[in-house]
Amino acid sequence: MEPARLAIEIDYAPATGPYAAVVSLCGEHDLATISQIANALAPLVGDVLVDLSACEFIDSTAILTLLNKAEALKRDGHRLDLFVPAGSPLRRILEILHIRDLLQVHDRRPESPA
Repeated sequence: MEPARLAIEIDYAPATGPYAAVVSLCGEHDLATISQIANALAPLVGDVLVDLSACEFIDSTAILTLLNKAEALKRDGHRLDLFVPAGSPLRRILEILHIRDLLQVHDRRPESPA
């Protein structure tokens, strides 16, 4: 069996619109990957977008890791937003956990300003 590859990509680019970085989580994320998520998020400053469009599953421990980073960014005057497409199976998980009460959740990926 092939070992799982790191399923986290970070894009630091001015073309990401209002975000200093876009973090894409791909595949499934749970207790086994939270240290990878935390390590990927730790050095990020400024506004961050977490793209969950290629994420098939995310459990409460991974969501808590995102919320912890969001709180740290908020203390510095920044934010962490989520992109979860309208048809994503993750939408139900986020609804159950009332994540929209805590974070901005975009149905479409925010575009760069024209």
